[in-house]
Amino acid sequence: LRLKTLKADNFAGASVNASAEITDLKSLSGIGLDANVKTSDPYTFAKALKIDTQSWPKNLGATDASVKANGTIGALQVDASIAAYGGRFGAVGQVSDPLNALKVNGLSIKASHPNLSKMIRDFAPGAPNYVSLAKPMSIEAQFELNGKMIALNNIQGNLAGAKTNGSLKIDSSGAKP
Repeated sequence: LRLKTLKADNFAGASVNASAEITDLKSLSGIGLDANVKTSDPYTFAKALKIDTQSWPKNLGATDASVKANGTIGALQVDASIAAYGGRFGAVGQVSDPLNALKVNGLSIKASHPNLSKMIRDFAPGAPNYVSLAKPMSIEAQFELNGKMIALNNIQGNLAGAKTNGSLKIDSSGAKP
């Protein structure tokens, strides 16, 4: 199965470029995907694709998203990024079995924004405007997901001038109170 080129200069206000192939449909191997979407109104674009945006943050603004994925369904190398709200988020690494029991090991994630206070208020509109946080932020880590275990390792960042590093592990497999 091969989609050589899909290009739209104005689909629901977005420019879309994509190519994809799966060389073996039975085993879902030989996967190759390269896609980019740029839009000034991601909500209109999502609505055209019948995607529910009710849980999305409000006022995303211009959005530029790209993804490249290569490999098999059991070991898919991914390079994805999105720029929105004036910030940027990216992830590079391998994911396994995304259709059944998603596993992620050593996925490098990065996030940056020129104004931490604004970013917080964009995602939590009722949050106070702390002038001391109105500075750039950048953070990166290695992300792992295995069942109900989540880990962020090798965290390094600068949050509005406060250097941060360390690790975080979350085990949500236990009983809930």
